[in-house]
Parts: sequence; C-alpha cells; structure tokens
Amino acid sequence: MANLLAYKDLGIETESSFGASTAGTATRLHVASVGIELNPNKELVEDTSGTPKGRDRIVARRNDIEGDITGFGTPRSLHHMFELALGEAGSSVALGTAAIITYNQNTSGSMISKTINVDRNNSQEKFSGVRGKSLELTASDDLLEFTTSVLAQARANGVALPDNVVGETVLPFTFSDITATIHQGATYGAEGVELKLNEWNLTYDNGLEGTHQSGSKAISRSDLSIPTVEGSMTIFHEGASWVDATYGCSEFYVRFEATLPSCAGLIDGVTPYLLRIDTPRVQLTTNTRNYEQAALQVEEIKFMGMFDNSAAGTSALIVPSLTVGTEF
Repeated sequence: MANLLAYKDLGIETESSFGASTAGTATRLHVASVGIELNPNKELVEDTSGTPKGRDRIVARRNDIEGDITGFGTPRSLHHMFELALGEAGSSVALGTAAIITYNQNTSGSMISKTINVDRNNSQEKFSGVRGKSLELTASDDLLEFTTSVLAQARANGVALPDNVVGETVLPFTFSDITATIHQGATYGAEGVELKLNEWNLTYDNGLEGTHQSGSKAISRSDLSIPTVEGSMTIFHEGASWVDATYGCSEFYVRFEATLPSCAGLIDGVTPYLLRIDTPRVQLTTNTRNYEQAALQVEEIKFMGMFDNSAAGTSALIVPSLTVGTEF
C-alpha cells in the first residue's frame, strides 16, 4: 500500500544549460504544493478492420510537462521563483552581513533553467529543463504567497532528499507587512504616496512556450513571448483621487515592499529582511468602490504595467529585489 503522506520539500539546482540535468538537491525549498502534469498526448488513430469494435492503434505525439508550484513567500523560495519566472540569475551586492539581490527581466530569450527533485516519500521524481511561465504573488492579511507556473523538458526517477540539507530554519519566515508607494511620473521619489494594503496581487507572465522539433518527444527549446504585468490592490477609501486617476492616463511608478517581522528572529543581525518590487510604468485600469451597510469601506484598484523604455529608466516591466542575510 502506498504511503498516503508526502514530503512537500523540493530540491532545486540551477542548470548550466537548458535540460542539462543536475542532482536537483543543492537547495531545499519548503513549498505548499507541487502539481505537475505529465501528458504524452496519446491519440487513437486507426479503426479496426472487420467488425467496427473501436480503434486499435494509438500514437504518443509529444511530451508536455507543465504545472504549478505554490508556497509562502520566504526569501529562499522567492529567490528561485524570481529566477525561474524572469529568466536570469539574481545579481548580488554585499551589504554588511547581508546582500541585496536584484532580479532583472530577461529579454534575450536565453532563460535560466533549473532541475527540481520532488521527494514524494515513496516515489521520487526529477524534472529537468524547468523554466517559469508566470509568477503570481498574493498577499492577504499580511501573508505573502506565490504560485509559479512551470514547464519542463524531461522527467525521470529522482532520489530521496538527504536529511542533512538545511532549509530555512527561522520560523515564521514569510514576508508580510505589505505597503505600496505610488509616485506619479517616471522616477521614484520621496514625495510618493504610501498606501497600506488590505489585499494585493501581482502577476508577471512571460508568455513562455515550449517548441517540439520534428522527431523529438520532449521540447527542444522554449521561447519568450511578450511579457505582461497585471495586478490589483485593495485599500480603505482614500477619496476620489484614485477614481480620477483610473479614468485618466496618468502613469505611476509603483513600489511594493514587504518586510519580515522582527519577532521572526533575524539572521546575523540583518534588519530588516526586505522584499521590494518596482513596476516603473503603471496605468490604473479599473476601480471598484463597494459600499455595504455597517461594513468597512474599501476600494479595489486594478492595474497593468508597461515596458519602461526611457533612456534613464529601468528597461523592464518589473524589477524585484531581496535584502537578505541568508545563503541560497
């Protein structure tokens, strides 16, 4: 009888090139769920001869390996999810005992790939050539969660994760205390309006698609399409200014920030652990202001990002960064 419980840790390791499988156990991530579909696209193609009892031939056309990884927004998990979705290794700058790691949006098409080892207790699987298709960040009541959609080139039997691989040992270790600073114009400034968010959502979709070449069951390459940034934020009523901005064509530089509460036991005296996401060109798209009797009045503002192509800008849709004092 199969064991009904499964470990929900991942072993993850960066590949030297797309599909160059590694052990996939270099870093352990604590995640909530992994759901990856294996689809060889089998299709019935021929009828039986003689009496029509049904088709008796089948062909497996190509392998599609896609799915989602979900979890809480911890420094280590977000580090790997940003690299998967944005397609580049994070660049680190020392900051005392900590570091500031910036994740740049890949626009060249040569995206980073990783090998992921899933330990399912009685059945291990290894996925190589894993690349991110989209990353959704959601915060509600100051708890940050992520969902990353991925595709993979190949699947093979994996290995049990070693017991001595150190995970994120400081608990709780999830970013919270989400704020948004909104500045009208092309650059971020001290005069920006800071909003404390009730709920918040941000999705980066790079439009990645896998390509199957003739004679190959597995995808031989994967290519970026036009990426998009969309999101929403829910705030207490702040007057009519955000409604006016939604109807207008004002562009905003929006900075989202989340910190690690001091009660979490910071590592190496680094304070604070900080998540920052800059979206340099944002337009507000819809605004919903619900009124309910004897209820707190909030409004939901939806937005979309545009590519910043100004000479002094960031040349990106989105620029995440982490200030952390832990190894990845």
